[in-house]
Amino acid sequence: MPSAPFYTPGRYWGRVTDHGLAKTKTGKPQIVIRFVVMGAVNPLDPLGNILPVAQSYERSVYRVITANTEEWVLQDLEKLGFTGDRMSQLDLTNGDACDLRGKELAFSCKHEADLNNVLRERWSIANDKVPLSAKPLDPKELRQLDAMFGRSLKSAKKAAPATPTSPPSLPFPTPTAEPDPVYPDPNAQATREEIPF
Repeated sequence: MPSAPFYTPGRYWGRVTDHGLAKTKTGKPQIVIRFVVMGAVNPLDPLGNILPVAQSYERSVYRVITANTEEWVLQDLEKLGFTGDRMSQLDLTNGDACDLRGKELAFSCKHEADLNNVLRERWSIANDKVPLSAKPLDPKELRQLDAMFGRSLKSAKKAAPATPTSPPSLPFPTPTAEPDPVYPDPNAQATREEIPF
């Protein structure tokens, strides 16, 4: 029987222990990064000290290489500190390999069901920032939007109720005059008349 995931979903700090290129079960090329979990990233202080974990296990990241994943692959390689100019340099058996072992970076853990509906850990290189690929509006376009929505936004702001300074008082139920029946014998049962519904 497979065991449940060890690590909870979240961000962890890890050290790369091995890497290379391999094929998926369907024959597609993929990058495999093996790393050891060193600790959890503190969500309240992500740049501070890492939080201890119960056990530091080795985990793997698999990134399939296709035309559709090219951008993600390049982002992962950048985060790993890959300085090579050919993908073959990820293979440590290559004579001019770019050795990434010992690099430390943030990894992300998610839980996903596999094909047998068994919950598994799924690891990836943590995505710190997703660059905004949209073109920003120029000042003229911003003024046009202000003119278009200005009246509506101003009237909505005036119509909005004032923020209360204290929480609203809620009516609380008045206690009944009769206390609940007490049954000294733990095996005693309430009679039909004593049941309130």
